[in-house]
Amino acid sequence: MFKKLFLICTVASSVVAATSIPHDYSPIFLRPFKHHRAAEARSAAARPAIALSKSAARDWKKIASIEYDNTDYSGGVAWGFSWRDTVEYSPQGYMVVTKASSAVGAGWLQGSLQSLDSCVYVNGNMAEEIQENLSQGSIYWGNRSIYIRAADGKFVVIIQYNWDAVKNTWEPSYKDSLILSGPFTDLITWDYSSLAGEFVWNFDTTMADWKISVDMARVESECTPTKVVLAGTWAMLAADSLSKCKMILSFLSPVKTINTMTGDTIQVADSVAGVYKDYWGLLYTYNQNGFQTSQRYAFYDTVTKAMQDSYKVSMFPDAYGNDTLEVDCDYTPVTASTGIWDTTIEDRFARLYDANGNTVSIITSFFDSFDSAWYVQTKDTVFFAQVNSKVLHGPTQGISSDVVIKKTLASIRFSASGISGLKLYDLSGRLVASMSQKPGPSLELVFASHNAKITTGTYVARLAIGDKEMSFKVPVLR
Repeated sequence: MFKKLFLICTVASSVVAATSIPHDYSPIFLRPFKHHRAAEARSAAARPAIALSKSAARDWKKIASIEYDNTDYSGGVAWGFSWRDTVEYSPQGYMVVTKASSAVGAGWLQGSLQSLDSCVYVNGNMAEEIQENLSQGSIYWGNRSIYIRAADGKFVVIIQYNWDAVKNTWEPSYKDSLILSGPFTDLITWDYSSLAGEFVWNFDTTMADWKISVDMARVESECTPTKVVLAGTWAMLAADSLSKCKMILSFLSPVKTINTMTGDTIQVADSVAGVYKDYWGLLYTYNQNGFQTSQRYAFYDTVTKAMQDSYKVSMFPDAYGNDTLEVDCDYTPVTASTGIWDTTIEDRFARLYDANGNTVSIITSFFDSFDSAWYVQTKDTVFFAQVNSKVLHGPTQGISSDVVIKKTLASIRFSASGISGLKLYDLSGRLVASMSQKPGPSLELVFASHNAKITTGTYVARLAIGDKEMSFKVPVLR
């Protein structure tokens, strides 16, 4: 349902099987699986090709969505509720509260939650990110990332944990350290030109200790304005065997970001001659607007002793950069130098945009090769609002982490020490509800008292806590 776009390296199963490279040993920062879930709603504000008139300090962001499944299996369309989610932001525009998904149409009871994501920011930088998949209120899968940065931003470490459902605790998995010549911003805008080296450790559960798996440093003599080269060792074929490797990252232009990357190749040194040869790689292509149109995987075949295609995804973006069609293909070799691409999956996305260029509806269809027909599968209805834009490396503002917000279809409860008042505004600035009380541990706004004014949408809640006032964006689903 939700994909961690840049922090988790996903490798096609056919590639892993063919090369025996466990993806757990892949550097997470430098092995970006760039392709997103095409049906994920995105706002046009993130797309530079479309100029929108909006405040520079505010951005259109998704605050909620509802997904419906097509329950007519005869070829028609009959929508049935599937799940819904909500996203909450801090006053600074960070998604720090929750991104929750529920399997029921009303309420956010723990037993109905399918997933729950949360983030913590410190001084404008992400410090912790947690993703949980839930069943009957219990975590059955979880991923936790801790980020540690040097004061000057030139040293970044991410420590990854996985949820152990048996032990009911977070277990360390791996940690990744980047050495930089310039400050690290975020995974989307960061320029790889400043990359000086990378170290990766995997956690050995038997020895209860960290074991080095990647040790690579920049090779300045081989770098160009559109290429970054690292060399060192990498535990590729076995956990206890370090191979001499090179990592070559190629880009469209001297602006070397994840959205301009054209190639990501691993080379391994021959054990006899010491010559580096291609071993594994990803290739990306883009259209004239800079939107990704394909991603192709290749690996070194130990039988033919040559690089061989394995899998590719072709995307067909619209003017906003959102995919209208996605085609997945497997490669079947016929001879040593020829082969056939077999289509395995075809998905089509019909999108509806609002006046601000935000995706407010997505209908997904898939192609059934047996029937040679398209079948409608799901519909996503998405809600957007203007939220404060994220400010990187900014000062700490407010004390939002001290406030807990719990919502149902009937009310919103704010919990924090010393709450004495609440004013609720719609996004046009109109006051729709006001409450005051003696300072206490919580305050609850019951919608029934304001039915005519409070409907589904996003509101600004201004709380009086002690001698401070704090404002929150609050999505309401009724």
